[in-house]
Amino acid sequence: MTTDTPLLRIFKTLITESEEDKAANEINDLPLLERLKKMITEYDNEIDDYPFEKHKLAIEDFDAAKEFTFEEYYERSDIDVDYYGESVLNQAYGLCPKCNQPNTDRNWCKVCNSKRFQQNFGNWTNGNEHIDNFIQDSQLEPRNRYELLEWISYTKLRNIKKITVGGFGIVYKGVWLDGLISHWDYEKQDWKRVTHELNE
Repeated sequence: MTTDTPLLRIFKTLITESEEDKAANEINDLPLLERLKKMITEYDNEIDDYPFEKHKLAIEDFDAAKEFTFEEYYERSDIDVDYYGESVLNQAYGLCPKCNQPNTDRNWCKVCNSKRFQQNFGNWTNGNEHIDNFIQDSQLEPRNRYELLEWISYTKLRNIKKITVGGFGIVYKGVWLDGLISHWDYEKQDWKRVTHELNE
């Protein structure tokens, strides 16, 4: 049997519709922000005693959140520690063998890889300038392989199957013959890619 954390109890109370629990019903009649404030106030002492202090919710945070967009709120957050920046500064991923700058991820140099992508911009297009620019923008600043996009030509896909039809188009799945970029292979002077077996 697991015990609920104070936060879980807060959210369980938020969805309570029991006629027997008058306090919960009064709270459920309030707007969401007011309900959260009231719930946090009621559980404040319990949360203060909770061992994971970093999970503590503060009423001020909800008030501040009303004034900012999602990105602005987290950019100004003083509880958000830049572990990624610290890792790069501490050279946790080593140095790039070409430019001798700190890698921004395992086997990933943001500076060198951005230049490699930029040199390749003229070698592909999807036919839509806006989409090309969107993909190229993602390739100018990727800190790792997960922060970039690539245009995949239809001819580079196999085992294409229709999944569903939605309000905005048709969704397909397929096997990408080249596979995702992993890192730059300095010996072959080309991208090392992660490929999957093709079962035809």
